[in-house]
Amino acid sequence: DTNEGKRAFRAMIPYLADPEYKRTVFIGAGYTHELNELVRDVDPGGERRFVSVPFADYSPEQFGQIADTMLKANKLTVSDDVKKALVDRVVRKQRSMKNPGNAGDVEVVIGLAREKQRTRLAELGKTKKLTHEDFDTLTVADFKVENAVTVDSVWAEIDKLKGLESAKAQLRDMQYLIELNKQLGEDPLSGVEPYLILDGPAGSGKSTLAGLIGKLFAANDIVPSADLVKGVGGDLTGGFIGNSTVLAVRKLFESGWGKTLFIDEIGALANAVGGYEQQAAKEILTQLENNRGKFILVIADYPHNIDKFLALDAGLPRRFGARLSLEGMTGSAAAEQLQTQLKTLKLDGDHLA
Repeated sequence: DTNEGKRAFRAMIPYLADPEYKRTVFIGAGYTHELNELVRDVDPGGERRFVSVPFADYSPEQFGQIADTMLKANKLTVSDDVKKALVDRVVRKQRSMKNPGNAGDVEVVIGLAREKQRTRLAELGKTKKLTHEDFDTLTVADFKVENAVTVDSVWAEIDKLKGLESAKAQLRDMQYLIELNKQLGEDPLSGVEPYLILDGPAGSGKSTLAGLIGKLFAANDIVPSADLVKGVGGDLTGGFIGNSTVLAVRKLFESGWGKTLFIDEIGALANAVGGYEQQAAKEILTQLENNRGKFILVIADYPHNIDKFLALDAGLPRRFGARLSLEGMTGSAAAEQLQTQLKTLKLDGDHLA
């Protein structure tokens, strides 16, 4: 991904057709997207020169098999519930990574669990004599990740928002389905689309609600972080049609992996000229389809601008789940909301009245 690297690859291309090297095997290894971009950037016809041998990411079942081998090598004992917690921790870790380490992540997670085990046993040793079994056994608690936010605390914040009753009801339906999926042992996102739309006028609370939606998904352990990455529709185009626009979209989306990506004024993309908007829309669809579960996406704008954005590609409306329509606050509701926020910040707003 450097100019030096591209020059080196470009210098190698002529050797591929040189008779002197007809018995030479050229093998290039790397991450799929980076290799494809390198070949296209250096030699547009280069893809025909290579045979691609893809290596798929490991499945949860395969992670379990890898874990069995590593645990046995370290003479560690775990129950089925603990092994599930281990695998879930690995999958959770990889959701925030562009290029997961696969088997290496299992080793990292086991190492982190051993650190928690040592802390746990240090406390336990104060009340009982530790046995070999204690040292050889990992528990679910050793693999648990404490969320910075809880579902109840996030809902307390949402309920404090004035109005927005329809939006709150839609979010509660989503919360119910996530909890039901977990109880059934299914994917928490089964039937839940992690891409949401907020439409409404300026000052209706779109940015505030987007942040709380991000916290809600984090509290439900859908994404590892409650952080909100902000962007605007104008960030989704490059300087020219081609890789520039594709990379602009990809860069913004990858910045939100493991978090919630909030793109305000999404209609700016629909108003772009020169063909950027169509290419950007296709790349957005690619990101949504290929990386589902790695991030949460919330887009926002006035209703008519949302409609213009969704009209850019027939696939966009199908990719988004809930569309939450927010009404503008009344003057009294806005003043009450301001007072609440000032109290949260421990500021006195009486002089603003």
